[in-house]
Amino acid sequence: MANSNIDVGGSAPAFTLQDADGGEWKLSEHLGKTVVLLFYPRDNTPVCTKQLCSIRDHWSDYQATGAEIVGISTDTVESHKKFAEKKHFPFKLLSDANGEVVAKYGAKSWVPGRSARAVVVVDKQGNSILNLSPNDFVIYEDGVRRPIVHFEPTEAPFSLVMLLDTSGSTVTFRQQIQGAALRFLDALRPEDRVAVIDFNGKGAKLQLPFSTDRRRLAYTIGITLSTGKGETPLYDALRLSLKELAHEAPRRRKAVVVLTDGLDTAARNADRSVVGKAAEGQVDSAIKADANPQLVSVLGDADREGVTIFPLALPSGDPKRLPLQDASITAMYTAARTRLQLLANRTGGQLHEIRNLSDLANLYARVAAELRTIYTVVYQPPNPSLHDGKWREIRVEVSRGDLVASTKPGYYAK
Repeated sequence: MANSNIDVGGSAPAFTLQDADGGEWKLSEHLGKTVVLLFYPRDNTPVCTKQLCSIRDHWSDYQATGAEIVGISTDTVESHKKFAEKKHFPFKLLSDANGEVVAKYGAKSWVPGRSARAVVVVDKQGNSILNLSPNDFVIYEDGVRRPIVHFEPTEAPFSLVMLLDTSGSTVTFRQQIQGAALRFLDALRPEDRVAVIDFNGKGAKLQLPFSTDRRRLAYTIGITLSTGKGETPLYDALRLSLKELAHEAPRRRKAVVVLTDGLDTAARNADRSVVGKAAEGQVDSAIKADANPQLVSVLGDADREGVTIFPLALPSGDPKRLPLQDASITAMYTAARTRLQLLANRTGGQLHEIRNLSDLANLYARVAAELRTIYTVVYQPPNPSLHDGKWREIRVEVSRGDLVASTKPGYYAK
C-alpha cells in the first residue's frame, strides 16, 4: 500500500472504528481468523455500490473461505447505516471519518478526504499477507539454484502503460471502458506512474507520457475514448508501450495493462493467408500462433525490459462466441486468443477474459490487486556472457507452503 506504515513481515496496524450501528469494531478482537479490509472511496457512488453488491451477491462463496470481510471508507456512521440498509449488505461497514486508518494502511486517495480502492488481507496471526523478503524466494535456472542479487518488494512503485483499444470493435461500449479505467486508476498507489496509449485505424499513439497526476490521467482517458475507429494495430501499440517503458528507471517495476479483443490486423491478414492455403481437415492446426514474428518481437522486448503484460480480453474476440462456426474464422480467432495467453504467460502476467461487459470494472480492479502482489527478483545466471539463443528455464519457489509463485517460465539467451 502507498505510504504504508506496515513493516515488511510485520503486524497489521491495530485500530478501532464505529460500524453502521454505532458499535465498536476492533481488529484485535478478530485475530484467529483471516480478515479482509475492503477500503473504498464513498457510499452510494456507482462503482463502489457495484463492487460491494457483487460481494453481497456472492456472499456464500466468501463465507466458505472462513474469512471476515469489512468495508472501510471515510463516510460517516449515518451514511453507512443508510447505505447498508438500502443495499442489505451482510458485512459491516466501518466509518473512518478522520482518515486515520486509511492513512495507516496507505490507502489514501488522490481525492482529498477519500480512501482509495484497496484490499488488505490480515492473516490469523494479525500479519498482512504477502509481505515477503528475498529470503522467502528460491530461484532455479535450468534446475540449478541461483543467487538473488536484487529484490523489489510489493511496496515499490510501478511504471505502467494503460493501453486502450479504440478501434472500431470497441465503439459501442466506450462508456463502460472509461468507467472501468477510472476505477483502475483509483486502485493504484499515488506514486505509481501511468502512461496512456491507444491504438486504432490511425496507428498507435502516446496520449499522455508517464504521470502521477490522476486528474490529468482521468481527463486524458475520457478524451481518448471519445474518438477512434478502424483497424487494430495491437502489436505496434505493444512495441510503443515497451519503448516508452524503456525510458523509465531500469530497476523500476514495469507493466502493461492492455484492453483488446486480440485481433491484430496484420497478424489476422497473415493468418488468413495461412488457412487459405491449408488442406481440408488441417485448417484448425495450420496457424502456429507462437511463431508470429510480431509476437516474437514483442516478447523479446518485454523480456529485455522486464515488463509484465496483463491482457484484458474482450468477448468480441472469443472464438467460442462466434455466431458462425466457420473453420477458418474460428482458427484465426483461436490463434489471436492464444497469443494473448502467451503474452501473459511469457511475461509473468495473467490473461483475464471478459465474459460480460458488466465484469469489466471488476477485472480492472483485480489487475490492480495483482499488481500489488508482484515482486521483482533479479538473480545471477551461471554464465551472463553466454548468448547462444537457447531457452533457459526458470523456476521460482516460495518458502511459505501456503503460497505459490507465478512467474515467466524462462527466456532465450540472446
